[in-house]
Order: sequence, then structure tokens, then C-alpha cells
Amino acid sequence: MPRTWPVLIADGKHAGGKAIWVIRNGSFLIENIEFRNAGLPDGNGVGIRLERGMLHVNVSNK
Repeated sequence: MPRTWPVLIADGKHAGGKAIWVIRNGSFLIENIEFRNAGLPDGNGVGIRLERGMLHVNVSNK
């Protein structure tokens, strides 16, 4: 059985022209999320932008 996880469909929306999620000032753990349709006006596609702090991203394909 394939593993499933939450899917965040951005449809071009973003936080302040930077990313879908902009995080700062802390220690963050993000696990098992999929971003779709991340896009910014300048043509870059960004799911997560860390501006300050510590970030760990874990993805499990099991």
C-alpha cells in the first residue's frame, strides 16, 4: 500500500513573494508534506524559505 501524506496545492499563491511557507526565528521540523504548483512572479518555485533559524525536513518514501 503506498504511503500518503498531506498535499499543499498553492496554485501560485505565496507569502510575500518569497515562498509558500516563510519561516523564521526558531527550530523547525517539517515531515512528509508535498507542495504542488509553487510559483512566484519571477518564475521561481519555492515551497519553504528559511530566513533565520534551524530547519530539518524529513521525507519518508516507505
